[in-house]
Amino acid sequence: MNSGRPALIAQAILALQDADFVTAISRESGLSPEVVRLGLETSFHELSEELTAIAALQGKRTSRGFISLAGNVFTASLRPLASAALLDVPLLVRVSSRESVFPCALADVLRPFCSIEILHFPSDDDAAFRAAINATDFCEAYGSDETLNALQALSPRSSFVRRGHGLGVALLGKNIEDHSYDALAEDIAAYDQRGCLSPRVVFADGDLEAHAQRLDVALTHVERRLPIGQVPTDVQVASAQWRASAAALHSLYESSTHTVVVDNSGSFPMGPTHRHILLRPGSIAQQALKRLGPQAKVIGHAGIASLPSTSSRLCPLGSMQRPRLTDAADGYAAGAGFITRI
Repeated sequence: MNSGRPALIAQAILALQDADFVTAISRESGLSPEVVRLGLETSFHELSEELTAIAALQGKRTSRGFISLAGNVFTASLRPLASAALLDVPLLVRVSSRESVFPCALADVLRPFCSIEILHFPSDDDAAFRAAINATDFCEAYGSDETLNALQALSPRSSFVRRGHGLGVALLGKNIEDHSYDALAEDIAAYDQRGCLSPRVVFADGDLEAHAQRLDVALTHVERRLPIGQVPTDVQVASAQWRASAAALHSLYESSTHTVVVDNSGSFPMGPTHRHILLRPGSIAQQALKRLGPQAKVIGHAGIASLPSTSSRLCPLGSMQRPRLTDAADGYAAGAGFITRI
């Protein structure tokens, strides 16, 4: 492997961060330009070093792969496409009609390093999926369990890497500094809470009302720096229903752009995306995490003396939506699929 290849690939990717690109992603995704910039900045942080580590992975390279993307987080394609370019593995990439600007632009800048073919076909086109899978040695797919199960059934002879839906969980100790609430508020605001690393529920020790008040203030502050984007009609309807139910049963702290519900019972359902958060007692965290299992993809924490034993990624608050490309994810090591033996 050319020792300068990671730096060249990083340089090509980093060149994507211009104003027109941000605007195009914002228009397609509905995210505000500020939230788009945050997604790019956090995804590209220390990119050259991370790419260097992936390039050094040992094992037999796959001859060709197929990636099927979803439309939740626009930067999700960075890991597989950058890995393909680093390891020189040709790719077929089926993009979502809801979010194609980023993966298509990324494919364009990476084609000098490997073959990447972008495919556009409907999510219910089994024949197109089967053809792509049969033409490659492995499939990496993003989406719901139902979608992944259907695709895996089409690829019984191929290596299959599942990137399923999930959520983020936050743990707070009793005595937390204001900066920890600010960090959690940024984790919630990133991608408008649409990703599988987005915190949806917080377990906190001590006075839940005090925690909720301070998180409410932090979310109000973060809105000034990272304004919420377009909220789909179905989410608006779900939000109104969720808030009304919460107001009848629990205390809540809300603005036009966020809601914090104090759920002492631990049984109130999670809210929709776009900055709705449940605050529950820390005493039930262990049981809840056990029940969530691998669905809890990341656990952010502050002021916790004893962290849970888990396969989920553990990180300080403010880092929940900042995974490294070299991190294990969904039970797979970096390079999974692209390298058959790691």
